[in-house]
Amino acid sequence: MKETQIIKDMIKRKYEVMNNGKQNDEVLTYSENKSDFLDLNRYWEVDLSDEIVAYSRLYEKVIVLFKKLVQKFIGWYIKPFTHQQKHFNGIAVRTINQLKQELHDTKVSLDDKTKLINQKQREIDSINERLDNLENLNNMNFDTIEFMDKFRGSREEILKRLEAYIPYIKNQKKALDIGCGRCEMLEIFNREGIESKGIDLNDQLVQLGKAKGFDIGKDNAVEYFKKSDNEVDLITMIHFIEHFHPNQIEELLKGAYDALEVNGILIIETPNPRSLSIFRESFYLDPTHIKPVHPQLLEFVGNSIGFTTEKIIEFERVAVDEGYSISPNVRESLFSARDYAIIFTKEKI
Repeated sequence: MKETQIIKDMIKRKYEVMNNGKQNDEVLTYSENKSDFLDLNRYWEVDLSDEIVAYSRLYEKVIVLFKKLVQKFIGWYIKPFTHQQKHFNGIAVRTINQLKQELHDTKVSLDDKTKLINQKQREIDSINERLDNLENLNNMNFDTIEFMDKFRGSREEILKRLEAYIPYIKNQKKALDIGCGRCEMLEIFNREGIESKGIDLNDQLVQLGKAKGFDIGKDNAVEYFKKSDNEVDLITMIHFIEHFHPNQIEELLKGAYDALEVNGILIIETPNPRSLSIFRESFYLDPTHIKPVHPQLLEFVGNSIGFTTEKIIEFERVAVDEGYSISPNVRESLFSARDYAIIFTKEKI
């Protein structure tokens, strides 16, 4: 029958291709698959009424007559089987056609999604490049320690101011100072008998701290929290978060929250944007500053993560000649504290 010959031909083609040395994944080429698919849709129907032919001219009439008699004699027996085969073939072909269409649709969908992913990746790469360029603008090549000595204040001045935190940290056992700078906070910890570690991204400041004998590593704060599983009961960030983009601050505080033990303390000190004097005198003097953080925003973010506000401290109010007649609102805007600190605690849930 024609169907049997078609199948034989298909098998023969595959066998010949394989014997030509091609790998299995190269056997079913697109053109061959397409040809097979067309044959499948063309010859799926089993039909006993096909025209009977003889291949010998001499006995053609006899052979044809004999075949017709045989076909008629056994037709009643095999017809149910051919009917079942025809039904099965129809289902198989319809299913294959449906799967082929679904595969085609899936490929089109995947191609579209791949194009979209590639487009988004190019956009992400462009954004990252722009962010890198912005960060590089802040990386000025100067002596950081000399700059801090001149504009941050002397080591003695900073140590004296940091003593304001001693009542809040004296019972803590293990501390982490983020952005440890010249290590003034680490000196306070050492004085109070608190085991401590500091991290900073500035090579010069890291080397300074190591030379002083402190445990200091060069690391990014957010990444440090992600990879560190050592819990502490005290974390300090003294003039640190103003170096972060606003969208990074929440991630930074979440990392600190996870790193703290229950009843642990987080101290954040930063310039106070409610005092206009910082914009005139100090904030933009440091090229690594990005944006000041309003105390109410910082407190809100900390509380939303799970911290409890223990206390808000204001430092270094601007001196003003009391002889001037200034309204309270203007006085508060111009001469309020240049820096503030929020002391958070991580309480048991």
